[in-house]
Amino acid sequence: MKLLRVGMKESEKAKAQKALDRILSGCFDENDVETLFMKLREYSSGHRVFQEVAHFVAHNNIRDRGILHQALERFYFHLKFLLEFAWPERKPDWLRGFPLYIKRLIILQIDECKPDSLWQKFQLTPKQLKNHFEILFKENKQAKSAVLISSNIRHYSGLAFDYILDTLYCNAAFTDDDLMNDLLAILSKNNLIFKADDIVVQRGTIVLCVMLLMHQSQFEFGGVSCGECIIDSFPSGELIGREASVKFDSGDFETLDVMGIVPATRYEGLKEVSFKTSYPIFTTNLLAIDNCDTSLFVVEEVPDQPGFYRKRIAFDQPLGLKNSKLAPLSPQIKAIDTTPTQ
Repeated sequence: MKLLRVGMKESEKAKAQKALDRILSGCFDENDVETLFMKLREYSSGHRVFQEVAHFVAHNNIRDRGILHQALERFYFHLKFLLEFAWPERKPDWLRGFPLYIKRLIILQIDECKPDSLWQKFQLTPKQLKNHFEILFKENKQAKSAVLISSNIRHYSGLAFDYILDTLYCNAAFTDDDLMNDLLAILSKNNLIFKADDIVVQRGTIVLCVMLLMHQSQFEFGGVSCGECIIDSFPSGELIGREASVKFDSGDFETLDVMGIVPATRYEGLKEVSFKTSYPIFTTNLLAIDNCDTSLFVVEEVPDQPGFYRKRIAFDQPLGLKNSKLAPLSPQIKAIDTTPTQ
């Protein structure tokens, strides 16, 4: 017997409204935003960005699913594929066996391709194409490999290489506009009392609270903890020479983003070189200079260049909210004359 989902209990709706009222008043913090998303989590079907944030509240440990996980997993596997196969001009052996992650990468890449282009090229929808690839290869999960079970090797290898695996996509998983549109839709859907203009007034702080949920989160791919997120802004780490007494201004940094970071390995001859690379997976319109507490702006001596200084925002630490701005939870980095100017 299938159970029908009913609306929110009045008691739960009252708790959601109480959190919303605090947000509308402007006197709120991360806890109020988390409460609102958590209370509405089960009543947000069809709004993937809202659900992603709500899942971060409910499961804010190592992530193994969700929109950001999928975006970072795809980026990690594609970078791995480029380093192991594309750039060395090697090709996977479709018939004898190839790394299993390539099959997963193909499935993830299809979601990034334009549906019209897929139909024009293959006469298949994204869903049909993914289903096709799911059964096209035989997996050996113990050996972490797969083999092609179709004899039409030329068509399918060409399809995979020439189109689906051809582009490294670095698009954001979603933006602050996507987030706020979902939030307004869910509030209306659940008949909470608010004015859209009042929500818009608090938009910046709401977005900051969501970014804090994601900051320093870890992601697991195939049973291994590989990815992470961190709030950041570009440009960063600007070298300013020998003068340490430098003011910050609006031209030093741009908008705040949540960056997804993954490890990678390349070879220089026989030497294995490990490094990390990143791209913005949640982008915002919030200017860093306006939304960071002064204690985050630091001028520091460059470790390998004595007497030379750089200015940056110290995002590489646990962060919280202070007076509706990002701030260190426990300030540890000493700043030198860092008063931002407009």
